Amino acid sequence: MRPDDIRALRSAYGMTRQEFAKAIGVTKQTLYFWEHGTHSPSRYDLIVLCKLWMALYNPKARDRAKVALINAQSLPSAPLWDRNGDGYVGALPLPT
Repeated sequence: MRPDDIRALRSAYGMTRQEFAKAIGVTKQTLYFWEHGTHSPSRYDLIVLCKLWMALYNPKARDRAKVALINAQSLPSAPLWDRNGDGYVGALPLPT
């Protein structure tokens, strides 16, 4: 995923860098580095970003993803990504 894609994804969900970073479980600085091409996301972070990107093309999935992103940023230490590496949305399931 290119830096422009990551920036476009965040913009598509209408979130600031701080909000989006918190929701996916990374720091604002890490997201900044991704968006500027200084660093690349890990494979686990890429999975999250790709699933959020794919959700943009399905209205129901997009709405669920947006709700999950909003909920994740309002909960301390409850990112969308389970950083143990065993799967997407481990800490906060997407609402059905």
